[in-house]
Amino acid sequence: MEDCPISNAYTPEINRLVDAYHSRDVSFVLIHSDPKLELDDARNHRKAYKLKPAVVLDRDHTWVKYAGAKVSPEAFVFDPCGKRLYHGRIDDRFPRLGKRRMKPTKTELRNALDSLLNQKPILTPQSKAVGCYITELPPAHKD
Repeated sequence: MEDCPISNAYTPEINRLVDAYHSRDVSFVLIHSDPKLELDDARNHRKAYKLKPAVVLDRDHTWVKYAGAKVSPEAFVFDPCGKRLYHGRIDDRFPRLGKRRMKPTKTELRNALDSLLNQKPILTPQSKAVGCYITELPPAHKD
């Protein structure tokens, strides 16, 4: 969500992740779940925050439902066949709402990616993400 302060606070880390894993064929995509967000607004947000990943609008919550997303930011890792391998937080910089660490003590997303790239099992395939809640679509917007 472009107006979520927790998501926006992760911009530097998201860009570091893109830089760290780009050469290892890992792709990153930012999903905007606000059904009212216009493409130009998403582009302006990407530009203002200097975000490196591609941005996708998910106005009908196709990706939200597929992944099982509840908050923003929430990280997901999928294999090439679409199987979800990791679901949770980027790191523990925000251990709970209203609490922020200067530096994370756990880096679950990096750990998951490193495990996969080294052909090892992900030790923590799920963690609790902390962020802004994704609002459910009104009934007229649902399938």
